[in-house]
Amino acid sequence: MQTGRLDIEFLLKTAAAEFARHGFEGVSMRTLAEKCAVTQPALYYHFASKEELYQEVCSRRFDDIAELVAKQIATAPSAEEKLILFVGILFDEWHRDNTLLLLTQREVMHALIDPQQCMAGAHYKFLMGLISRILATHLQRDVDDDIVFTFGSSLFGYCSLMSFDRLEKDREHAAYLAHRKSVLLIHIRKIWGALLT
Repeated sequence: MQTGRLDIEFLLKTAAAEFARHGFEGVSMRTLAEKCAVTQPALYYHFASKEELYQEVCSRRFDDIAELVAKQIATAPSAEEKLILFVGILFDEWHRDNTLLLLTQREVMHALIDPQQCMAGAHYKFLMGLISRILATHLQRDVDDDIVFTFGSSLFGYCSLMSFDRLEKDREHAAYLAHRKSVLLIHIRKIWGALLT
């Protein structure tokens, strides 16, 4: 194999796509080295383990969206507007970067099935904590984990059924996304309203 210098940004992008598609267990450092045209020792020089690489991939993806969400919803005057912004940002970001959606789904599933397997636990907790705070502000009371889970899983589940792989230049695609986003907000508002009763 002809190998060159390791491009860290290319590695992280490649690794994100592979982890999103195949899950943590389904990706090997050997495969990543081949895809990046470098040797395995070159990978291990920068990342001591596959776990460390996965953490870095998730940190980059989730930290960016966490910062974006936190900044945008801070300016919203009401809990409902915070919720609408939160849902809209996640929808738009998941559409923009399908890899982010797949990684989020995998982490949510890992957190539910076996929290020990949730390697991006801090990021998962941040998203769920944000949902919890928005709901608690709106309801003016503490919310339990079941309510947060129901709300979060509805959001993640709905987006997981989306067809985000259509061509952007297709005019129908933009209409399709706008429609789906509005349906998601209607659905989320119904859950929101049910929590008030």
